[in-house]
This record gives sequence, structure tokens and C-alpha cells, in this order.
Amino acid sequence: MLRAHQQRAFDHLIVVVPGELWPAIDVSLHADLRACVTGHLVLDLERASPEEITRVVAPVIEHAEHARERRLLRKLRDALGSGVLAIAGVDAVLNSLEQRRVGTLLVADGAQLAAGRCPRCGRVSGSREHHCSLDRSMLAPVDAVQYAIERAHRQRADVVVVSHESAELRQRGSIAALLRRRESSDHPIAQPIPSDGEQPDRRGAAIPVLRHPVTTR
Repeated sequence: MLRAHQQRAFDHLIVVVPGELWPAIDVSLHADLRACVTGHLVLDLERASPEEITRVVAPVIEHAEHARERRLLRKLRDALGSGVLAIAGVDAVLNSLEQRRVGTLLVADGAQLAAGRCPRCGRVSGSREHHCSLDRSMLAPVDAVQYAIERAHRQRADVVVVSHESAELRQRGSIAALLRRRESSDHPIAQPIPSDGEQPDRRGAAIPVLRHPVTTR
């Protein structure tokens, strides 16, 4: 499980286990795994159905996602107020992605934002621009949200689709970012992520929660 976490970091880790096993599992967890434990639930996995497991785990995930969104938006609000290490709006986000400075990309769930790509140099600009600022070529329309998400993933930035607290983000243009400090902006491109996952045993299960693929509506 640690190897899977290192290859693709878990957003949350929920341990579902009979009560008597939790203390032993807790002390045996690697520090990196313990840091992302959202909670542990007592359940007899020998008798529990998949539906029952989903029913008890879902509220824990929802509560954790709510708290995470509030924490990130508060951090964004404070950083924007001080004028450092945060930006908002599609143009600012695209420019920061080009500079490889985005640490966490925040996108409102269902956001639809347009941009334009230069067919010659590949630069992506905000929708208000019709020609490339570098070579004056006519820009081709692109989905700014999908482009930003894909670019952020390649730069190993965190991507958070804000669904519970999206109203505040929509007031800021539906897209924003927390920035890396300049000395930390040069990160290697992420490698392909294996698709295999952890299989629970009959007595206990650690359920990693990963970010879902993002689609725009």
C-alpha cells in the first residue's frame, strides 16, 4: 500500500477493520500513510456486503472533502489578500502553468472556460485574446479547464475539483491556484500511473481514496 501511495498519493485513507485489530494496524502504519488516514471504521468484513461498506464509508469521505475544500479556500483567500502565492481567473492560471508555478489547482465543479491555442508555438492564452502574442497566429479554441487540469497533472501539481464550496470559487472566475515558491517550481514530469489497486483481505481493509478523473459539463 505504501508503494501505491508513493506512486499516486491518496487523498484519504479509511481503515475498515474489526475493533480489536485497529491498535495493531495503527502502530504498524508508515508515517506517510498515517498522515492521510481520514478515519477508521469498525465493521466485520467477513459479513459486510460491498453496499454496507460503501454506506458507512461515504459519509466519512464527504465530511473530509468538505473540510479540505474549506481549508484550501481559506488558504486561497488569505494568500490573495496578501498578494503572494495565489492567483485567480483563467488568464492568471494559464500564465502560472506556463511558468510551472502552480502547486494546487482549484476548479469549480462543472466550470466551462474557454481559451485559445496557437497552432504554431502551442501557447494557450485566455479567451479574450484572438491572436498569439508571440507570433500573431490566429488562436484555435480549447477547453481551458481540461487543458489546465492536464497541464497541472504533468507538473505534479495537486488538482482539486471544488464541489461542496464552489460558490466562492465561482466568484473568482471558477478557477484559481495556490503557487509554489519560485525556487521550488522546477519539478519533473509525472510518469504514467499504474492502474492496479489494493485488494482487501477478509478481516480488515484499508481503502485508499483517489481523485476521480475530471470531466467538464
